[in-house]
Amino acid sequence: MFKSSFSVLLVNILGMALNLLMTVLLAQLMSVEEFGTYTTFFTMASLLSILIMTGLPSIVLRETAYALQENNTPRIYDLLVFSLAAICIMTLIAVLLLYPSLRLWSIELPVTVSVLAFVVALAIGIAFAEVISGFLQGMDRVSLGRLVAVLRPLFLVLFLAASAYAYGLSPLPDKYDYGDALWQHAAASILASMVLGYFLLMFFPKGQWQPWFGRDWWVWSKAILPIFLERLAIALHTALPVLMLASLAAMNETGLFRVAERTAFFASFGLTAVGMAARPRIARHFKNEQVQELRKLLTDSAWIILVSTLPIVALMVVFSSSILALLFGPNYTAGASILIVLAVAQGLNAATGLTSVTLIMTKNAWIASACQWVGIAVAFCTGLWLIPTLGGYGAAIASSTGLVTANVGMLVYLVRVLRLSTTVIPCAPRSAA
Repeated sequence: MFKSSFSVLLVNILGMALNLLMTVLLAQLMSVEEFGTYTTFFTMASLLSILIMTGLPSIVLRETAYALQENNTPRIYDLLVFSLAAICIMTLIAVLLLYPSLRLWSIELPVTVSVLAFVVALAIGIAFAEVISGFLQGMDRVSLGRLVAVLRPLFLVLFLAASAYAYGLSPLPDKYDYGDALWQHAAASILASMVLGYFLLMFFPKGQWQPWFGRDWWVWSKAILPIFLERLAIALHTALPVLMLASLAAMNETGLFRVAERTAFFASFGLTAVGMAARPRIARHFKNEQVQELRKLLTDSAWIILVSTLPIVALMVVFSSSILALLFGPNYTAGASILIVLAVAQGLNAATGLTSVTLIMTKNAWIASACQWVGIAVAFCTGLWLIPTLGGYGAAIASSTGLVTANVGMLVYLVRVLRLSTTVIPCAPRSAA
């Protein structure tokens, strides 16, 4: 567990560093308002990617791990065909919903056919990469699967460097705009999915293809729905404040919130890394009814997460203005208070541990989904109240309140019903009486 977590931790540190570098470069190449426009379009692409891949990455990971344990290679082949069919169907639905959703939110954006094409291409690239990553992680190639967190920002950073060189390394705010950023991000996502697809072909289990189309498709389709709702809720925890800011506040507030949110997210690298390493093990322990091993895994994971997160949160709280000035320039220091709120929320997020992951891997995805949507409702109501007057700071409070509400709800269910604790305090089994 520790060896695997360490390797995944390194991959996630590199991925988060590249993501932060990517955000820094984009923020510096564009004005605050232009960056806010790009952020809004990117947020829409992220939501579309959730719709396209539904709950496939988690289902693929879990079912691949089960199939390998049972040495059932044909089931993995069938799962691959099912995944491709689901992505194609959901892409069509996403394309049909994109333009009406823009009108629904009444967000004033420079929408063109090319921009919408870039947004859809970006969403498809993200979806394919995440699903392929799920297959690799289910095959216990966790570090390789998590390269999805490295390849996409790496390719985009290379594109940004090429753009700077093409413009003669001169200031770019009047030359590089949100459209350039969108098409380059879409190209980076598609390239990342192609590289991961190559790795999947390399390590895909060899065996005779004996497809049993339809035998498990209905079961997988039913399992996808709660996971999709839970993943969509998680995405909305980030997307909702951005969309509400774009509707209720100035576009520069959206830019300030985005840089603060991306910076604060760096504190969660321990949670992300340990979660990726632990997911297949949680699924196997649960399937084999190894309760004591599962409890020990969750407690060990909680300690790693807490130790790796709290020092970073403390630094962000104490040096928030200095960090933003150093990374993004003086124009973004106004987001210091936003960063403090979001960093504290990440600390509380780490303290609750692998709540969502544990519920999904133990086939309690409906509970995770319900808790996440309660958190979304809390964030939405809080945002409507605070964003018109406090702007990005109000969005940070709303987002943090929703995140904490969801995690506490999931933790309470785990402890009281499943007798599992994802915190550093282990949960004792029920007494015989």
